[in-house]
Amino acid sequence: MALSVEDVLAVGIAQERNAASLYAEAALKTADEACGRLLEALSEMEVGHEQLLRRILKELPNCERSSPDQATDAYLRLSTLSTGPFLPFRIDPTTRLTGAESLEDVLHIAIAFEENAIILLNALKDIVPAEFGGDRLDALIDEEHGHKAMLHEQLAVTRTRQQLRGSTRKGLWSRLFGGK
Repeated sequence: MALSVEDVLAVGIAQERNAASLYAEAALKTADEACGRLLEALSEMEVGHEQLLRRILKELPNCERSSPDQATDAYLRLSTLSTGPFLPFRIDPTTRLTGAESLEDVLHIAIAFEENAIILLNALKDIVPAEFGGDRLDALIDEEHGHKAMLHEQLAVTRTRQQLRGSTRKGLWSRLFGGK
């Protein structure tokens, strides 16, 4: 499998497009307003990331588009470095959302997307020359780390709410029926 820099950029573009679709779809399906707003904002940011990668691809001269050894090595590292499930970029992520997922499930899927994006962007940073856009990838990587942090924060809020609801119910049960 020999991939070019162009091929790996295409994977990045697809990853960002898929993340934007996932967040937009999840925002529509969540009943939690704050989380819905976060997911909508993330969707918009991912659209911006896709546009940036498209600009980098457009600016990349033909002679820089095909360094298959470096690009293939970078791409192969993607699946081995991933801490979460490596999500195939050719699969529409919205097909993963049936509407039966809990908010926690959706957040875990979103975090996996962000982790994959960080790995992919780091691989791209190694193979796209700075003068042709590689220098812009650091800011994008930082932004993806920020997305991941926001999602982890929302996950913590969601878990805390669930625990509070559970303890309130148990407390009410104890007060009403004595001790269970």
